Amino acid sequence: MKYIEVVNHPSLKEYFGERGDKWIQSLTALINKKSVGDMEVGDKGAEKLLLSTWKWSWLGFFFTFYWLAYHNVKYWMPFCIGYLVLNLIDIFFLDFALATPLSIAPAMVYGMFGRCQMLASKAEELSKTGSLAPPSWKNVGIALLIIMLPMLSLVALA
Repeated sequence: MKYIEVVNHPSLKEYFGERGDKWIQSLTALINKKSVGDMEVGDKGAEKLLLSTWKWSWLGFFFTFYWLAYHNVKYWMPFCIGYLVLNLIDIFFLDFALATPLSIAPAMVYGMFGRCQMLASKAEELSKTGSLAPPSWKNVGIALLIIMLPMLSLVALA
């Protein structure tokens, strides 16, 4: 399956619901930006090109890990766990010295590359299964627990 087929697939429009047309336009612009539309979804070169392309996403910027979890973007849980580990190191060993950079860095990364990651994940899912799983609030809850664990540990230790 090619990226242009993924973007034009009815499942993708159905996945985004009422805003499907807007998302389809945005994702089409994204694949046209690096000319990956005619490349196969499993092609590592195409995926590398796609993931190196950025298109600003305010939802990715403001909701970072929760947005990734909601859309079940590939590797959302390792990103959350990595963030948890960095926050625990900051809290217990660095006395909150990295609190601001740890808050801003993921927001910037997912603001710039969140749509690309989501498109790559949805393309892979659609290519493998032929359909898309609906967005998941359960994943958002899991991400919230993972992200809030450092603060909960501080409350428990206080």
